[in-house]
Order: sequence, then structure tokens, then C-alpha cells
Amino acid sequence: MTDDFQYFEGDEENSGDTTIDPELWLQVLLSYKGDENEWRKLVDKVAERSGLIPEKSERALDALFQVLLNMTRSN
Repeated sequence: MTDDFQYFEGDEENSGDTTIDPELWLQVLLSYKGDENEWRKLVDKVAERSGLIPEKSERALDALFQVLLNMTRSN
């Protein structure tokens, strides 16, 4: 898998009003969840970049997954 989060690094023009496509991001997370090794890499990368321990970064990703799932269901 590619570094999907690299897109946002150094994006000084982002004023905080960015919208995302929840279906697209749900697909991305599903692809990571489908491969245990890639999921571990993602969890570790989020932990490293956020300063969270891996267990908490995994919980955050799981919460994001649920939010995205609920967003796509409501559309």
C-alpha cells in the first residue's frame, strides 16, 4: 500500500474546512483492515505521528472507521 497520509503533510493552504469523501476513506480503511500486516503498519504510523501508544491509535482508527461507516449509511 502507498503512504495515503502523505498527501496532507505540508498542506499550508488547508484552512481547516477540508471535506472528505467518507466512502473513499472507508474503502481505504477497509483495505488496510483486510491485510493484518498493512493494518499493523498503519496503526504504528498513526502512533508514531500522533504520539499515541499503538493501542490508542488503533482505537482511534476503529472509531474513525465507525464514524465513516455511519456517515456512508446516512447518505
